[in-house]
Amino acid sequence: MELPHSHNNIKTENKITQSIENENFSKVADIYKLLSDKKRLQLFWILCHKEECVINLANMLKMSSPAIYHHLKELKNSELISSKKVGKETLYSACNKEMVKNLHFSIENTLKLSCPSLEKMECSFLNENSTDLIEQVHKYICSHLFEHLTIKSLANKFYINQTTLKQNFKKRFKKSIGQHIIEHKMAKASELLIESEKSIKEISKLVGYSNQSKFSTTFFKIYNIMPLEYRKKYKTK
Repeated sequence: MELPHSHNNIKTENKITQSIENENFSKVADIYKLLSDKKRLQLFWILCHKEECVINLANMLKMSSPAIYHHLKELKNSELISSKKVGKETLYSACNKEMVKNLHFSIENTLKLSCPSLEKMECSFLNENSTDLIEQVHKYICSHLFEHLTIKSLANKFYINQTTLKQNFKKRFKKSIGQHIIEHKMAKASELLIESEKSIKEISKLVGYSNQSKFSTTFFKIYNIMPLEYRKKYKTK
């Protein structure tokens, strides 16, 4: 196709002309049209982060179950989400496809551009075969040892189903999340016992134990020695 005005870039003009003549832009327009509804966009975003049932989705988005079903049907017909039966429940999640992941990240990047306060928002895609999200959970645990961490709080933080989190964490680290948290807390405590002058009570609080006795009991289970004896044995003067 020859344009009325040539600007000495015929090769580029031909490529662009050929690109806009195919059906690709129609497909892209259909996706944008599908996600132009705010609630449907929010629904898709949620399902990129976690598996969820209709009842919970309706509660989160303050919508009726029939309305949720309608949006889910539209998203499923466009191959953006999938579903699976777990007992008597049906759980929905975003399809684990590169195109869907890219669409999800595009939405999150647009959110960050339009809302600067969301710049540090977690950007992780639910992917049962991915270690990236589990590595993020691990790093979060290591930097928040002073908190009382639970599977529920971690699942909510990273927008992931609790069962999926437990299964994938154990697959990656060969141990449960609970055991992993305890071992890291005690490792940090042993470091503080040797390298600081803080009291046992202070150290127990720094690794998330408000009860010093419970901390000492847990420490003994890991190292087979009480915290004070550990300090006397290994602390260099």
